[in-house]
Amino acid sequence: MRSQAEFDAKIYRDMMRYYGISEHDGWKGVFTTRQSALAKIANGARVKKIASEDGDVHPIGATGTVLGSVGVPDLGVAYFIEFDATPQQATFVAEGKIAAIAAE
Repeated sequence: MRSQAEFDAKIYRDMMRYYGISEHDGWKGVFTTRQSALAKIANGARVKKIASEDGDVHPIGATGTVLGSVGVPDLGVAYFIEFDATPQQATFVAEGKIAAIAAE
């Protein structure tokens, strides 16, 4: 019988494979370049952080670019963001914490 840790590791690997989430050369953190069908913000769009909670690295007002997105049960859509303050680093962010910046 598998331990809970082994079971959790398998679920994690399966989820990563399903969503196409992987490491990318020259980047910190894993992400996907796929776009969720539920995503309201397109890949490549500029965004800013509009909400935060304890433990978040990026403050409200931080800006970045959408790399990809996934639909997550019980969370909705989550985005992989490259924030300007941390280039070449993918950050996983829930949709309620960012908003698209209108093109000028």
